[in-house]
Amino acid sequence: MATTGIAASGGVRRGERRVRPPAERPAPGSRAAGDELSWLLSDGRQIGDLADFADALGWRMVAAGLPIARLTIHLGTLHPQLLGFGCRWTSRDGVTEAFEVGHEVRGSALYLGSPLYRVYEHGETVRRRTDAPGAAAEFAILAELAAEGVTEYVAMPLVVGRASRSAATFATDRAGGFTDAEFVRLVALAPALALVLENVSLKRIAATLLETYLGRGAGARVFAGEVRRGEAEAIRAVICVFDLRGFTRLSDRLPGARVVALLDRLFE
Repeated sequence: MATTGIAASGGVRRGERRVRPPAERPAPGSRAAGDELSWLLSDGRQIGDLADFADALGWRMVAAGLPIARLTIHLGTLHPQLLGFGCRWTSRDGVTEAFEVGHEVRGSALYLGSPLYRVYEHGETVRRRTDAPGAAAEFAILAELAAEGVTEYVAMPLVVGRASRSAATFATDRAGGFTDAEFVRLVALAPALALVLENVSLKRIAATLLETYLGRGAGARVFAGEVRRGEAEAIRAVICVFDLRGFTRLSDRLPGARVVALLDRLFE
């Protein structure tokens, strides 16, 4: 796939965009279509990159007869700056776009007024027609999707064993939306999709923790399996040590919570 990089502002930071050329997309009814559930538990779980996974899943679902115009995958993570990450795929232009979500989104009006709030906080599966009375008033994203030609939107939690901060959404632009049988197929995918994506999420959390506490280079090498005692590599590095003027007096005088808040502001 061709790739490009883009930027965004606010709590959602967009990253790499990938485009699969039409010649590489599976044709409807081809051997690449098959059963999406079996694919998830076989070839699908071997794909380690989330954007590649979403792209392959989207085209496979379309080839299998599901009228998917747009899908998104949202994975919670353990990171000092990020609440989660994910990607968005559309069939119209073949673009898969990665994104990261900062912790600040959690209390935003954008999140509180979104279907994902219902999914994450209440474990609901949300199914809405974009032309239904009051749809745009309930969820602002439905008006945006309707303007793009979407007729129906589904958001569902992906839970493995306990409450999860992972979710998937599916949208169609077909007149009349999803049939009830197609909706059942989407819901049936959730358990297998959750298992596959939990593996992706756990690997990313492990890599992030190693990077945070060991550094990007060392963390990546340890994650790749370089853990034997005595193995070393010479690198050029600079160590910076900072002292805050008057910090000892401040920490003696202020309550602990105030000191931590002060340090947080300085680190920002």
